[in-house]
Amino acid sequence: MRYLLNHWPGVYRDDDSNIIGFWGLARPEMGYELSIAGQARFAWCAWDTLFLPELLNAEVRVDAATGLAQKPVHLTVTPDAVMREMPIDDELYVSFNLPTDENWEDNVVASFCHHVHFLYADEVTAWRERNTGGVVLTLREAFSAGKSKNRHQFGSVMLDAESDAASPASQLHQA
Repeated sequence: MRYLLNHWPGVYRDDDSNIIGFWGLARPEMGYELSIAGQARFAWCAWDTLFLPELLNAEVRVDAATGLAQKPVHLTVTPDAVMREMPIDDELYVSFNLPTDENWEDNVVASFCHHVHFLYADEVTAWRERNTGGVVLTLREAFSAGKSKNRHQFGSVMLDAESDAASPASQLHQA
């Protein structure tokens, strides 16, 4: 397992070799604060905040800011839904720049995550002008894409977890 973690992209360690980041979830402060069962953690980018709750099987409160104007974003994300808290009068989007394969392997945070932001409608045009070739999804589309990413990346593990959660034995254990 140690060999796998040492060679897997998306695993980051501190100077003492402690794991401090794993595929979007981080202990050091970053721009996307997550509250998970009362514990503060951080995400590398806006999209991480949308797919991590399913992997953690937890309700997560997200406090962040948009990528351009730094407007506040407050969400509650569960494995099955994303809910806006405020402001709710403006459509929320998520930006994506797709890195080349070699950039992805070298540093996923710098090549991908640094370009994935929440944006309100009035920021989308300016972001697209600065990021030709980039993609902007609605919040719901980005949430759905995150669920698809989880299935693709963790396939059978996700299906096994769902099957275990639905089994009569696990339901008795939860009671």
